Amino acid sequence: MKYARPITQFDGEFSVELDADYCFRPDWSMGVTYIHESNEVIGSDNVIELGTHYWFNPHSSIEFGLGYDTDESQLGSATLLGTIRF
Repeated sequence: MKYARPITQFDGEFSVELDADYCFRPDWSMGVTYIHESNEVIGSDNVIELGTHYWFNPHSSIEFGLGYDTDESQLGSATLLGTIRF
């Protein structure tokens, strides 16, 4: 299981991100992320994203996720992230 990210507020923008992952193997995990953002210009946004994270070796990984915007009932996010550690 992973961790929850902190609540942040900066220049009229408020955001909360909660993240929980389950590790099936040492090199592969799946998880869910909840993101709430609100600001004075666009209002609020709520996204629930399901994702997976795979480590090829101790130095490189890839993460993929798709999120659903609960306010607008449509695709709210797409994540593709490559990581390289030195």
